[in-house]
Amino acid sequence: MKRLNNLRLDSKIVGLVVLTNAATLTVLAVTFVMLEYRQAKSDLAQELLAVAETIGNNSTAALSFGDKRTAQENLESLKRDPRVVGAAIYLQGGTPIATYMPGPDSGQVERPLELALGATFEARSVLLVEDIRLNGERLGRIVLRASLDQFRERLWRYVSIGLLVLALSLVIGVVMSRRLAAIVIQPVLSLTEAARRLSTQADYEVCLSKSSNDEVGELTECFNGMLVAIRDRDRQLNDHREHLEDKVRRRTHDLEIAREKAEESARLKSEFLANMSHEIRTPLNGVMGMTSLALDTELPAEARDYLETANTSAENLLAVINDILDFSKIDAGKLVLESIPCEVPVVLGRLVKTFALTAHKKGLELVYDLDPALPPAVSVDPARLQQVLTNLINNAIKFTEAGTIVLAVQLRRIEDGCATLHFSVADTGIGIAKKHQATIFDSFSQADGSTTRKFGGTGLGLSIARRLVSLMGGSIALESEPGSGSTFHFDLRLPLVQQLPEVRTDAEQLRGLRVLIVDDHPVNRRVLAGYARRLGMEATDVGEAEQALRLAVEATQAGTPFQMVFTDFQMPGMDGLALVRAMREESCLTAIPILMLTSVDLAGFTERARECGVYHSLIKPVSPGELQDAALRALNGEHRSTNSQPEAKPEPERTRPLRVLVAEDNAVNQRLVLRLLEKLGHHAVVVGNGRLSLKAFGAAAAEGVCFDMILMDCQMPEMGGFEATRRIRRLERGTGSRIPIIALTAHALKGDRERCLEAGMDDYLSKPLDRKKFAAKLAEVAALRDRPARTSPDHSEPLQGLQHLQEATASKNLAGDLATSQDGKALKQATAREIFVPQQS
Repeated sequence: MKRLNNLRLDSKIVGLVVLTNAATLTVLAVTFVMLEYRQAKSDLAQELLAVAETIGNNSTAALSFGDKRTAQENLESLKRDPRVVGAAIYLQGGTPIATYMPGPDSGQVERPLELALGATFEARSVLLVEDIRLNGERLGRIVLRASLDQFRERLWRYVSIGLLVLALSLVIGVVMSRRLAAIVIQPVLSLTEAARRLSTQADYEVCLSKSSNDEVGELTECFNGMLVAIRDRDRQLNDHREHLEDKVRRRTHDLEIAREKAEESARLKSEFLANMSHEIRTPLNGVMGMTSLALDTELPAEARDYLETANTSAENLLAVINDILDFSKIDAGKLVLESIPCEVPVVLGRLVKTFALTAHKKGLELVYDLDPALPPAVSVDPARLQQVLTNLINNAIKFTEAGTIVLAVQLRRIEDGCATLHFSVADTGIGIAKKHQATIFDSFSQADGSTTRKFGGTGLGLSIARRLVSLMGGSIALESEPGSGSTFHFDLRLPLVQQLPEVRTDAEQLRGLRVLIVDDHPVNRRVLAGYARRLGMEATDVGEAEQALRLAVEATQAGTPFQMVFTDFQMPGMDGLALVRAMREESCLTAIPILMLTSVDLAGFTERARECGVYHSLIKPVSPGELQDAALRALNGEHRSTNSQPEAKPEPERTRPLRVLVAEDNAVNQRLVLRLLEKLGHHAVVVGNGRLSLKAFGAAAAEGVCFDMILMDCQMPEMGGFEATRRIRRLERGTGSRIPIIALTAHALKGDRERCLEAGMDDYLSKPLDRKKFAAKLAEVAALRDRPARTSPDHSEPLQGLQHLQEATASKNLAGDLATSQDGKALKQATAREIFVPQQS
């Protein structure tokens, strides 16, 4: 069948015609031969039966009288018929009376009377049996055998003639079908060739002539019409393609212009953000720095209150600026997350402590619920994780008037070297309506956007939180009902860190310890009881102090006393201190260690609690580690309170005096940095731009009195900090020395630190300045300059050789410093500073 499918169409038609004719002629020939065969057999049988009947009739007298000679003569007459190969006449009893045997196959037959009358065809002969009768009475039987050779020859002759006729018919059919097929197939072949040219050469100019009015002619007309339609369509497509190419070129040009505008817009936006960061942070650095310096002096109470309020407002303004910058960095795709191994419980434990005072001032319970199955350490960006949770907790405190705020961390699963942690912040606040939940995470969007809204904020906190969580591979979600509070939650898949947790060798002391937990808040009780049980303790929790006192006495009398008590301080009715005093008055409870939990560190509370018999005071929320540590200390009889009075501000870290070159164009920041350096015991020379810093650096090097470090602002007139740093590094080539240059800049966008380091600076401090970080950096530089030790002139001596660089625009605002200097050195140092400070308005 496959071969037939692969043949040409004319071959298929010829083949079908020939096969049809051959089949028809074969059927006819076979039918003719079969009929002829049957007719020949019948004729042969009839002829031989007639011969046998004639001989039988002639032999009736011989049989009647037993005349064998006459019977034999009758049989001998068969010699004239070559077909007869034997014959015999039998009497009534079956005895042969005469036989004729001309050939080897002739002879008598056994039991002739049992043979059937008529003709019986055998393989090579035919046997004929006929009765001999006289007046209806059978006298005997004649048996005659004739050869079929002549019959077969005749039959093969007929077959040969038939095959010859069949062959001639097939030849004639092939010849005629080929001629006829050529007439019918040629138009089809022309169509095929035209279609082949179309497919291989795309030649649509072909035109076929109609050769007949039949279906092939109609197909030819349709094919020509199709070609005309294709040619018309091609012309239309070519026209359209030309117009389309023009349109694509125009669109591409427009898109290129749009892309360039977008890039320019992004560049301008980045520049604007950088400039705004610089322009806002620079004066804010002066505000916060000068306010901080003023608070370090002796001030009237009213003035101190004003300055503290101003400092708080400045910090709030800085938080808003940081939110806007973070949002801009995320929006521009310039925020890069770090992956730092850290302990999540420790990081979040420190975080919730910072909100304890704020929550307490509103009368809220801040609960930290930690899953004990959390892995010891994971890789995450702790600062950004804290930023997300800070936004969520701030919102929870802002929108909750009473009740509880719960920060919970649970382990979902551990697989493929990663832990999936579930973070949630739940509150009992005002809740969020369904219609606002879809937009609550949008930028600059708030649930209450009216001009009379009760709660403030920029509407960026949740948007930043959502984007940060997305960057960390999670998705933040909200569940809330108006009046029932809100729950913000998200999952993070964090890589595990192969770090074993520290094992407390004395933690076994807590196993089986019977403890009583007293807290009127059910969530706090549940969390504390869970912590205690995870540490191996047997915890019993109650919600009222009176019930706790009664339960403690009953347990002691029953012989199963409580071995430790955790009690809240602020409870309705009998508070924590009253409960402690009542327990100490019971003789059976005087020795039980009692730990006090409070939401805030109140003035004098530590001494009051200790006087009542409290072993330790813990500020809520309490982490499992804190609870374990306090319980172990109490068991060991150590009296210590973790809520000591607020620590006094540490004095700035003092090191050996450094000679510092300060390049800063802002007058307020100049005074601030100078004052900070003076308070730390360092000497400074201030210049107003990068060009002057190069002159000061060169003059100092010429005198052999080198600076120990340079504080370099990045954005200054005439010459910026980057270019000045590059030129200083070029001047240092081949000298074997390198002066530390610290960037002191208000730029805080992504890449600013890298730009500073690339320019040759050694480190980066952003404005507003953190005084602790500033002092620590100076101490680090001092330690670096002392290693290895080097000899240098006395740092207390002024830089006399810099006098010739004095500018005409010397500072007027520092004139007071010159007038109020108390000794000659201070006067000379102020004079040296004045040389490089530009005119101030």
